[in-house]
Amino acid sequence: MNRLEIFKPGKHTAKDGRTLSFSAAQLAACASAYDPALYEAPIVIGHPQGGAPAYGWVRSIDFSAGKLTVEPHQVDAQFAEMVNAGKFKKLSASFYLPDAEENPKKGTLYLRHVGFLGAQPPAVHGLKSASFSAAGKGVVEFTDWNGMTIAGLFRRIKNYLIDSAGQEKADAVIPEYEIENLQLAAASSEPAASFSEGDNVLTKEELERREAQLKADREQLERERVEFSGRETKLKADQDAAARAKNLAACGTFVDALVQDGRVLPALRDGLVAFMAALPSEGIVEFGEGEKSVKKPSLVWLHDYLKAQPKVVDFHERGSRGGAEIGNDPNEIAKRAVEFQSSERKAGRAVSTADAVAHVTKGA
Repeated sequence: MNRLEIFKPGKHTAKDGRTLSFSAAQLAACASAYDPALYEAPIVIGHPQGGAPAYGWVRSIDFSAGKLTVEPHQVDAQFAEMVNAGKFKKLSASFYLPDAEENPKKGTLYLRHVGFLGAQPPAVHGLKSASFSAAGKGVVEFTDWNGMTIAGLFRRIKNYLIDSAGQEKADAVIPEYEIENLQLAAASSEPAASFSEGDNVLTKEELERREAQLKADREQLERERVEFSGRETKLKADQDAAARAKNLAACGTFVDALVQDGRVLPALRDGLVAFMAALPSEGIVEFGEGEKSVKKPSLVWLHDYLKAQPKVVDFHERGSRGGAEIGNDPNEIAKRAVEFQSSERKAGRAVSTADAVAHVTKGA
């Protein structure tokens, strides 16, 4: 795998206004001091404070030709695909300063992590897509990233994972609460301002530029949140519709078998299917007392009840009025029964559906 250029000697101004000088000897010592067995620097997205996933690791560091380079390994395949597609062209390094309390090798500069950035302009020119920032006590990073930008980036990565690997996989890799925590932390913090003499004075124009950028980041985050919410709503609606269609088909198959067996009248088929499909999946029927108490899902109980009913239609061939044979055609039986009810109604007599079917099938 190609080596990555992450740093070079010179003066670099950190995000908090500090200007630090790095000599070639310091960077050469940093490369020599690196020991993966003692502390292996992760490859991450942006500059997370902790708890974020690593997308690869730094196997070795080298300083030559005036550049500090690293050799990556164990790089996540999906992350590598996004990098190769140009989604993360910029690099940024984070170091433990020599006197930092958490420095694994005190007295020398030590690599903390390598951050992959999106479309951020590099703060140090002359490197192949590298940029830097400062954050944390005893830690120096050089970049212009803020929390809102990082939260938005993780949202886009998660949306990419949803499209390519599905919601469940995306939630496992980047839990929603982690993105929300980044958003809350960024929204509650004010832009950092550093005032000092010389080159490190933060001008009014720079403050206005940062405030405008923060506002734009928040608006972008809100648009992405609305888009993500709409996608989740549509996904749930599609899943619910598919579940309802599957349940309706299963109920239809069950009732059709009961109609064919003569336990349900054909005229009642559609209504019964709709009723069964509307029963709540978590509904429970409880009957009996004490040790004989029985609990069943409502749909299961209804299945058992219907299968235990006697036949209301006998499909054996019989004679019918006028000498014509009805046979075992349920549609013909239903038609004759409706005709008989109609004729009786005109004569002032009310006949139930069951009696009409009995009349037709018995040839009375």
